[in-house]
Order: sequence, then structure tokens, then C-alpha cells
Amino acid sequence: MQSPPKPLCDLDDTWEDALAAFKESLVGEPTWSCYCLGGVDKEVILSAPEVMDPKTDSGFGYEDVHSLAHLLKTGAVPSAATVTTEAALLDLMDYIHVKELTYLQGYALTQSYLDFPYFLRMDLLKAQNVTLHAYCRGVLRTLDCIVRAVFSTTNRSEEEFMLVPPELDRQPDCSVEEIVSELEAAAAAATSPAVAARLRVRQHLLAALSHFLESKKRSDVEAACVECHAALEILESDVYVRAGEPAPEAAMLRAKEIAFWVSVITPTRALPTPSFADAMDAYRRMLQQLASFKTLVNIESLASVADFIENLGAVQPLLPVRSLCAVVLFSRDPNESFLHGAPLHRRLLTTLAKKYGAPLYQKIFEGDEAMVDGVVEYRVKCTMNRLKVTPEQLMFLRQQTVDSVRRWTMEACKLYLVFLETMLCNRGLAHRRMMNAMADLVRFQEMSYTTDLSVFLANVPGVSKELEAESIRCSTVLTLFSNDYVLRAMERVMSFEVELDLLTQGELVPAMWYINFAQRAQVENKTALCLQSTHSLPATLINKRTHVPVHNLALTTRTTGQMDLARDGVLDACCSLSDATYLSACLMEKKRLIDLAGAPKHSLISVENVFNHRLLLCYGQLRSPPLRSYERCMSSRPALDDASKIPVYAAKAADVATNAAEKLRSVLSSSSVDEVRRASIRRSVEGLEKTAHMVAASLRAFSAVCERDDELKDYCATVERPGLPSAVTFAFRKKKEISATSATA
Repeated sequence: MQSPPKPLCDLDDTWEDALAAFKESLVGEPTWSCYCLGGVDKEVILSAPEVMDPKTDSGFGYEDVHSLAHLLKTGAVPSAATVTTEAALLDLMDYIHVKELTYLQGYALTQSYLDFPYFLRMDLLKAQNVTLHAYCRGVLRTLDCIVRAVFSTTNRSEEEFMLVPPELDRQPDCSVEEIVSELEAAAAAATSPAVAARLRVRQHLLAALSHFLESKKRSDVEAACVECHAALEILESDVYVRAGEPAPEAAMLRAKEIAFWVSVITPTRALPTPSFADAMDAYRRMLQQLASFKTLVNIESLASVADFIENLGAVQPLLPVRSLCAVVLFSRDPNESFLHGAPLHRRLLTTLAKKYGAPLYQKIFEGDEAMVDGVVEYRVKCTMNRLKVTPEQLMFLRQQTVDSVRRWTMEACKLYLVFLETMLCNRGLAHRRMMNAMADLVRFQEMSYTTDLSVFLANVPGVSKELEAESIRCSTVLTLFSNDYVLRAMERVMSFEVELDLLTQGELVPAMWYINFAQRAQVENKTALCLQSTHSLPATLINKRTHVPVHNLALTTRTTGQMDLARDGVLDACCSLSDATYLSACLMEKKRLIDLAGAPKHSLISVENVFNHRLLLCYGQLRSPPLRSYERCMSSRPALDDASKIPVYAAKAADVATNAAEKLRSVLSSSSVDEVRRASIRRSVEGLEKTAHMVAASLRAFSAVCERDDELKDYCATVERPGLPSAVTFAFRKKKEISATSATA
């Protein structure tokens, strides 16, 4: 048998460092010189994509990167057993806690606490430091809960929360209960109250996340909220106060090497570490928001739920909070149970029956034979020859009536859930999803209109001609309900445009007109939907011989509705505030204090074309209300040719803004608004009230000097958002103040 060929060199365990010799050979050589062996074309080599591609060869720089095993073996990374003093433990635990906030904000783990290398060697950490192992184990299981919440919901942007490195020793087979018990045991064994407090905060946080994710009944959510309150109480205690920033031993942290130790896309930009006080404030806010879910699961009113979710999304909490809220909302089939209570469709139909005074649809949904037969008989009477209608046709009409109400109810529930989910996205994604939902809202509106006219014959009320128009308006309940969805979406889309600063300055006036238009349309729609008096409506009369209703049941079954004082009061105040703000913009532009009509510098497209195109994207699919153009929005500006009327207009607008502030204050102080609803709307109402006071103050200052041009030249108008990001004001300020503020900034 032929012996194997000998290797070109002796491949034993002896290795020599050739870098020094290589550097010696380069001494005296000019920069960028290139040498090749004989027969090798250097131009071909340098043209190879593997060499010139910047993603694979940067062309400069090198550094020594050793494996974690090598660093542990050589002692470059100290043993965790050396972290024994209270100060060292607190520094390391607090450092991890602060850096964890970076991940909760959506950044990569390699920009977070992974610079502590023992997260990759939990087995070694357990052998060296039991206390630190228990804490880090809790951190990793918290990571699992956060990842599960974020990736099981759909309110995440593509850029948020990258994949977790597979090299992490996450011990997935271990239960949460075991880790919580280990944290409790470590806290009980700790001699330092501060160290025990850190362990117990981690224990309560992990238990809360587990309860939220595994909740099968309302008591599970309430138990999670109790854990949040317990963690919050410790965070607010004196044991969580530090004199300085956490500063672990530098050798314990390996931010440079971690990018090479894990196999995920790793951002290269290091993020600034927040201060300990700021990080703890962020954790307190997060725990308070999570604890508020106890209120959410006990809310019965759909309007109150929507207000709660809208307010939660407006404060822009961390994505894990929004994801856990979505888990609470959607953890069960809403057709069986919504928020661990009555099914969503039952709540919606109850809202129609009690709040809006339209019980007919709930009875038909539940199969009330008397109501179904009454609707069918009236339909046959008005559209068919009763003598030619067969029993099969009557059966079909009955089934069609029930099915149409059930389809409408399911669609209304779906769009309600879409709205809640959208409000739990970040503001940019919420704006895009709300625009995308307009097509579904249009279809829902058309379905409602078709059901009202073809199934319930709302256009044939069976009353005298004098009462017919008003009766038809009161009979189209489903259409009015869908209009409320559409108009609220219109207001939200345009408010997002303002909040996200997507509009040029020249588009602000027509945008404010559109917001005011949507708000006033909602008030008008609510008036027809929620009747305050039924004296003009005919009674429900049925012919005893033919069993046919004399009048349309969609009209005669209407009852007096219940006013939503919170929603209606805020909406009324918003109409007044937007009126005053719109007029203040027109007045200050007339005096040339601000340009609210010109295009931005170097713009190639007129403001009118930009705004009209924007409206087509937002509302182009809507039929009711029809699209209003830029010209239509701007034509509503008052005629200000008479300069003597400008201070009068300004004073009146200031009074309107003051009245709006008083209306908003009265909503919060009203005994008719329950505590849960008041807490849900407090932030937005107080922000609007602050905006209203700012508008009133600016208008009064403007009215005092607007007739004196020599003084007016020292003033200008600026766009500000004093209360809410979506509520703009045109502040009347001295130019010197603006210059001083800019210089300070």
C-alpha cells in the first residue's frame, strides 16, 4: 500500500507569529505599493469583487479579537466569584438594568446588556456567583417574555426588535415559576437590602409578564397588575436610590468583542447609556402603564375602551407595553369574550340599543321572531305583491334579514378591533394603518347604507310627506353608526399628519379646516344617531288582521338615547377651539406675521397640488362626505378687507377659545363622567385646555396691537404645540423673544 504524501510543512501544535516579520519586510516600501509572485496578474486580483466589495473587505484596520473561552482562561474576563461586595453587585445589577432599557426601546441586544459576557456562559456564572446567576437568569426569561409579546402581535415596525442571538444560554426548558422561586430564594439569602430589592423587582416584573402572557381570565390580568404595583413600590423606595452612576469593573464588560461572538446582524453604532435616574423613571412609567390594564379589563363601555387605548397610544409607551396591551385585548376570541367579559358583538349591539336607542338590531341578531316577521312583512308590503309571495320566499327574507344584521355586526366589530390595534402602533405606523383602513371603512359604510335601504327600507318610513325627511334620517341607524367610524378616522388621519409634522406650513390652514369639518360632522351625526326626543316619531302599530306594521319598525322602535357627556363635551369644545385657531391663523396671516399660503423654498409643486394629492391618498375613496379640495378649504376664510374689524374678530375668537377651555374643564369636573373615563381622557383634555388658553392669550395680545403697524413690525407668529402634538397654535410673540430662544437652544 502506498504511503500518504508528506505535508508541505509540519502541522504540529507549534505556531509562530509571522506578523512582526511581515511588518519588517514592509519597512521602506511606499504606501499603496503592490507586489505579486511571478506569473500572477495583480490587476486581476485587485479587480476581484471579494477584494473591492466594502461589505467583505474594508481595506484598512485590524484588531485582536479573542474568544470568550480564551478570555476566561487567561483571566482577561475576571471570574464572577470576585463580585462579592455589595457595591460591586449593585454596580453590575444596576448596569444591566439600565442597559436593558435600550433593548426595551427596540434596539439590538448587542447594543444593550450583552456586553456582560456571562450571559453567554450561564453555567459558569451559576458555579461562580449564585446571586448574580439568579438575577441574570431572570433577565433572560424577561427577554423571552418580551420577545413572545412583541412577535405574537402585529403592532411592531420592521425596524424594531431584531432577532435574539442564538448563542444566548436562555434555558427554555426551565419554567417561570422555578426562576421566580430562585429569585425569591436569592433575595431572602442576600445580606444587603439593596441587592434583595433588585432581585425582588426582577421577580415581580417577571411574574407580571408571565401572568399577562398566560392570562385566561380577568383575575390573571389583575394578578399581573398586583405584581406591577409591588415592583413599582420597591422602585420608589429609598433602597433604589444611588449616589452615582453604576460603574462595574471595566474588564467585566466586553462591548467590542460581543459583535464577533454572536451570529446576528449587529449594529455598529454604540448608543449612549441613560442615567440611572432617567432609566428608573422610564421603568416606573412602564410599570404604571402595565398596572393600568386592571382598569382596562373592568371597562364595559366600548367608547371608554377606545378612549383608554387612544390615550395609551398617545403617550407613546415602550413597544412591550403596547404589545402586552394587545395581548390582553386579543388573547381570546372576541366573539366569545372581549376583555374577559361579554362578547364584543353583544357589547356593540347593547351600545346600539341603550346608548343610541336602537334595540331593533339586537333583537334581530338574537332571532326575535316578532321583530324579524315585522321587518319582513313591512318589506313585503312595500316592495312585493303579498298574494304572490311563496312561503319559501318568506323564509328566505327572514334568513336574509338575520344574516344581514349579523354580517354588519361582525364587520363593525372587526373595524373596532382594527382601530384599537392601530392606536397601539407607533405614531408613524398608526398613521399609515389608519390610511390603509379607509378602504375597509368605505366598504363598511356602503354595507350599512345598503342594509338600511334594501333590508330595513329606511327610505320608506310610512309617514306623511312633511315628516318623511326627518324620519328617514332617524331610520338609517346603521349608516349613521358607520359614519361615526368614518368621520372619526378622518379626524385621526389629519391629526396624525399635524402631529407627525408631515404638512408644510402652507398646508396647516386647510388641514385645520378639515379637522374642524370632521369634528362638526361628528357632532351633527351624533345628534341624529342619539335621539334626545322621540315625540315626533310614530308609535309601533301592527295591523291585527294582516300582522303588518303600519310604520317602519326601524323608525318606530327608536328610543331616547343616552348622551356620552365625555365624548360629546370634548367634541363640542374641540369644535370651538379649532374655530378659534383657524381664525387666528387667518388674522395673523392677513397682517403678514406668518406665511401660511406659500410653498417651501425650492419647491417645484404648488401647495394646492400637494394638499390635493395628500387628500386623494387619505380620503379619495370616500363618497360621504365627499372630498373637499384645497380651494374649498381656503374659501372658508373670512373676508378681512375692513381692517377695523380685525381686532373685533380677534377678541371674539379669544372669547371662543376661553369658552372652549371652560368646557374642557367642566368635562373633567362633571360628576356624570365616571372615574375610569375621566382618567382615560384626562391627558388629552388637559392638553387641549392648555392649547385653548394659549390661543386665547395670543389672540388678546394680537388684538391689542394689531391696529398699530409701527408696533406690529416687532412681532411675528410662530407655530407651536403647547398642549398636545396634534393641536397647533399660532403664538403671537416678539421677534426678540424668538431670537433669544433660538440662541439659547
